[in-house]
Amino acid sequence: MKKIIYITCFVISIFNTFAQDNRWSEEKANNWYKSFSWFTGVNYIPSDAINYTAMWDKTGFNPALINKELAIAQSIGFNCVRVVLQYAVYADDPSYFINTLDCFLDICDKHGIKVMPAFFDDCAFGVNADPIIGKQVEPLEGWYAWAWSPSPGHTLVVDQRFHPLLENYVKDVMFKFRNDQRIFVWDLYNEPTNSNLGHRSLPLVKSVFAWAREINPIQPLTMDVWNDNKELNNIVYENADIISFYCYGKKEEMARYIHRLRQYSRPLICSEWMNRTTSSTVDDIMPLLKEKNVGSILWGLVNGKTQTHLPWGFRPEKLPYTGIWQHNLYHSDFKPYNVSEIEVIKRLNGVIKSGNPVFYGWYADPEGIIYDDTYWIYPTLSDAYEKQTFFDCFSSKDLVTWIKYASILDTSEVKWAKKAMWAPSVIRKGKKYYLFFGANDVHEGEIGGIGVAVSNRPEGPYKDLLGRPLINEIVNGAQPIDQFVFKDGNTYYMYYGGWQHCNIVKLNSDFTTLTSFSDGEIFKEVTPEGYVEGPFVFKKNKKYYFMWSEGGWTGPDYSVAYAIADSPFGPFKRIGKILQQDAAVATGAGHHSVIHIPNTDDYYIVYHRRPLNDTHGNHRVVCIDKMTFDKEGKILPVKITFEGVEPHIL
Repeated sequence: MKKIIYITCFVISIFNTFAQDNRWSEEKANNWYKSFSWFTGVNYIPSDAINYTAMWDKTGFNPALINKELAIAQSIGFNCVRVVLQYAVYADDPSYFINTLDCFLDICDKHGIKVMPAFFDDCAFGVNADPIIGKQVEPLEGWYAWAWSPSPGHTLVVDQRFHPLLENYVKDVMFKFRNDQRIFVWDLYNEPTNSNLGHRSLPLVKSVFAWAREINPIQPLTMDVWNDNKELNNIVYENADIISFYCYGKKEEMARYIHRLRQYSRPLICSEWMNRTTSSTVDDIMPLLKEKNVGSILWGLVNGKTQTHLPWGFRPEKLPYTGIWQHNLYHSDFKPYNVSEIEVIKRLNGVIKSGNPVFYGWYADPEGIIYDDTYWIYPTLSDAYEKQTFFDCFSSKDLVTWIKYASILDTSEVKWAKKAMWAPSVIRKGKKYYLFFGANDVHEGEIGGIGVAVSNRPEGPYKDLLGRPLINEIVNGAQPIDQFVFKDGNTYYMYYGGWQHCNIVKLNSDFTTLTSFSDGEIFKEVTPEGYVEGPFVFKKNKKYYFMWSEGGWTGPDYSVAYAIADSPFGPFKRIGKILQQDAAVATGAGHHSVIHIPNTDDYYIVYHRRPLNDTHGNHRVVCIDKMTFDKEGKILPVKITFEGVEPHIL
């Protein structure tokens, strides 16, 4: 027995010596850190995963959702994520696990996000301390991290007879990705000694450093300093290439922690922070981390099955929870928990573009316009027809930060409108602001069509101008929807029409009725080839650009085409599509408007689109991208982006 102990001690001693001898120098570590921009990101777990086993398992890995959520992370400027790997999934099928990790890294890379994987984790918040592969249990409502699954599980941590299996796991995974630029740091062990394991975790702590050093990856190694365990922390300080640490305290505590860790002369990354209940907030902590050039990885992105919006230790008998969220930036429907936090994050992350979508919510058919020094967007609420009973609008000074004005016009004001309030078109005349809209999805013989509302302010409230529709009947086969008001000189025209037909009419001076053209006609059809709905017109270099939407509005092939003519009446001969889906970004890009910055050549297309792999007919979001022209004045195909547009102050 003594002989075995002596041999074991000798082997561990060799491992530790090798780990320290192969450790990066302070100079190498600091030069590595200087080669990157500031690390800013989140601890990531998909909102549909109750634990990391579910994230990686064959029954739970969801690349479509991961892609959506990391697109959000990218849009607010995050460039890294930290995730915990699950040994149990690897043990079940090593090839599958390696391929799945590679897939995850690809998704991250597409969004400009680097990854810090953690091999092990001792945390257990529920009743299970050993992971089980396969479909995971559903959340127990009101229990923080109910089914969290440690890796490899407490049994394998304590029983060192299993450590050779863990050694093979670490070396196999690390060897496969040892030169992979998509990984920026290897985090060897999350919170060792937690959940009452204590000193029993230390043999694995020591061994994993040695195993990793044998692989000698191009990425630095770390292990997080997370508590006051002196023996554990000394192992980290003596072996880690960079120092990563947790701090969920307020600003003063974070500052003291950073000051204390500077003595090790190595790069610092705060790999867990943000607990609103303890004053670890975005407003206080993130600016400090950036000022001190300390990497920032907060917890977490989208709230979901882990229920980590609840405080640590929260249990069902305490429901309902009415306090502030502990962690997470977004609800599971991707609505920000606190919009002002997102704006702080974007500013500190140097986001100089709007991001797409430009604001939260299911909206469609956006009309963009400039009033004085402010941009405005008036969209349709994208919901069931019976729920489309009001309009919201949004304003911005720079195209990047948008303010919402709720319910600027609703059916309580428009007595004849009952549903399907669609596609607002807005214009200012004198000191009044007019909003034209469709309502009721009108068919022959029904009440509905195109109405007009008026206000003294662009944000409303708007009042029904007529008490009846301006256009109720179906003329030339055009359903009275999707109106666009266009001023040409001193004349106000309106283009409108669904059902693959488009008419032009002329408005009288106070927008209360239609007036006839010189030939006595009131309605003129101007339908181009391929037209379905959503007309928009602008004038450039004395040419009239007529644009419209093609394809089915619920489908992926919804798109925008255009024509050019010398007259507002056409003829409009179709030139081609300029806005359509991109398989790497979004589908169903259509029903748009155009914003032109006065006295410049800057044009922006404001449109709605559908997130990838989302089949809900009403999931449409508002986006903005640049629109450009060739030397002949033809519109070049628009590249739809996640990034959106740069700020432009009028």
